[in-house]
Amino acid sequence: MKDCPVCGSKNNNTAKFCVDCGRPMSQVQGDSAVITIGRGENNTVILNNPAVSNFHCELVINNGAVVINDKNSSNGVYVNGVKITSKTLKKGDVVTLGSKFVFDWEVYSASGRGLLCTTRFLFQGKTEYIIGRDPSCDRQIDNIKVSRKHCRLFLEGNSWFVEDLGSSNGTFLNGGKVAKSKVISSDILTVGGIPFSLESIVSGSKVSLGETAITAHHLVYYGGNRRLIDDISLNISPGQFVGLIGDSGAGKTTLMYLLCGINRPSGGDVKINGESIIVHPELFKGQFGYVPQDDILHRELKIIESLEFTGKLRLGHKFDRSEISEKAYEVIKKLNLKGKEDVIIGSPEKKGASGGQRKRVNLGLELMTDPGFLVLDEPTSGLDPLSDREVMQILRKSADNGQTVLLTTHNISVTNFKFLTHVIVLAQEGKLAYYGPADEACGYFGVDDPVYIFDALKRKTPDEWKNAYRKSKYFLNFSYNDAKPKPHTSMRAPALNTDFFNQVVTLVTRYFTVTVRDYERLALMLFIAPAIALLVNMLFVGEAAELKALFILVISTIWLGCSNAVREIVNERSIFKRERMVNLSIPAYLTSKMVVLLIFSFYQTTCLVGITSLNFNYSNGFGLFLILFYTSLLQLSWDC
Repeated sequence: MKDCPVCGSKNNNTAKFCVDCGRPMSQVQGDSAVITIGRGENNTVILNNPAVSNFHCELVINNGAVVINDKNSSNGVYVNGVKITSKTLKKGDVVTLGSKFVFDWEVYSASGRGLLCTTRFLFQGKTEYIIGRDPSCDRQIDNIKVSRKHCRLFLEGNSWFVEDLGSSNGTFLNGGKVAKSKVISSDILTVGGIPFSLESIVSGSKVSLGETAITAHHLVYYGGNRRLIDDISLNISPGQFVGLIGDSGAGKTTLMYLLCGINRPSGGDVKINGESIIVHPELFKGQFGYVPQDDILHRELKIIESLEFTGKLRLGHKFDRSEISEKAYEVIKKLNLKGKEDVIIGSPEKKGASGGQRKRVNLGLELMTDPGFLVLDEPTSGLDPLSDREVMQILRKSADNGQTVLLTTHNISVTNFKFLTHVIVLAQEGKLAYYGPADEACGYFGVDDPVYIFDALKRKTPDEWKNAYRKSKYFLNFSYNDAKPKPHTSMRAPALNTDFFNQVVTLVTRYFTVTVRDYERLALMLFIAPAIALLVNMLFVGEAAELKALFILVISTIWLGCSNAVREIVNERSIFKRERMVNLSIPAYLTSKMVVLLIFSFYQTTCLVGITSLNFNYSNGFGLFLILFYTSLLQLSWDC
């Protein structure tokens, strides 16, 4: 038996954590100590930074010598820029956790026993930090949703305060929008959909704030009486390119929807940098980029137009149009579409961009808002091997730049596996069979080729795979969570950035452009009304002809209004759902439809009355026009 170094309780010699207080069983003897470092609450030193794993590393101090050991962390430990698994440190060595977080190890190794239960950070003498997208800011967040100078954090007396600097999307503290407010160490500050602690702002590096970590806590989801997701916890760090694989019906899409907030879990929680997306969904609009399997695009638009319209719609009028255009060209360059800007997107039936190019434009719509978490559903399905590789290369490059990428896929060839950094494997009934490095997955399942992982899943029951994973070395860093699931007692409706006027103008412009480029439909809308009017003039002559003509005009107006509008929202249902997930205003969407369709209704009504008036002497032609136009308006409103 051995004593807990914190509370003194008796524990087994093999125990890693105390049975009473839950703290690590760090050995302390004389000048010796083991200091654990990570994001989890059971560490000696808790670092609330997205690049840091749950249990990232440990410092082993023995008679003045300090050894740092990587504890199977997601993003690695670097000493003087070189990745290590274990190394003896000397004074002046620079230790980096992940790619950016510099850990001041000498502070923690200096005092031995006294540091075992201490979590501290230094203010480094600064009393003000400007946070924003501009390179001149003290803490830079390279994200288009963040204003150039978004907010400032400053010390006033003995207290820290945050003040919004007139930002486009606002500054949030613990889920509430603030102009100026006091900040304490336990508060969560959210800027551009990215949450931070006071510690991460003050102790982080200048450009380390744009990263986001996703933590799923004991997720459970039911479909009717059937459990589709069974107590899954995940720690997904920034810069990971994660493949989500499993047999059909294992729950891949369900888990993906839970992680990006599309569906609400029956139990558990999902957090970004420690802030719940279930309790505060309004904070994270635009932080998730969801790319569906189908190419949900307006086929009549050019590639550059599609990207710019998306940017204007999602970012709002406070962003300069030149900034949005600049961002669109940046995305085109990232997608290897330079020189294709003015190509019509088209479809397999209508010649335009190729299938691979459409897949990349589909991805590009989400990249316009710099999402921290990119979620893709079978992004390479239906592509030839070359296009498949191009898409995977683009996604891996996004991950290497700090974006977190998660994709569901059935294409788990050796080639594609090499692009992935990590892989999640689901067994049937939504049970987690594996989550860890992609290059170690085959060894874990005892196969030589990733394709045979599916066969390996059939060798054990789902519960056996679940229990085996929880006993594996990967569980502690990749899936273990200290926090217990909490019931969802509060759920705020999303406070959408419904920039109504901007959205109406953007949607009207886009819809009109799409309509006039759909030549078959445009011809029908332009020529059907004159054709009907000419037929009325030809067919109705003699006694009571005018009364019959009026009847046909009313019926034709109703039919034209129905024909113009009845298919619109049905045809765009997928696009509407995708944009609604971000910030689309329903009133703005319906208004844009009505504005464009009323233009065509005005033209059609004018043709009907104007042409038939050449043959019939209406006593009040203008009154007839108003009645028919109002009838068309009612029909459009009903159909929309």
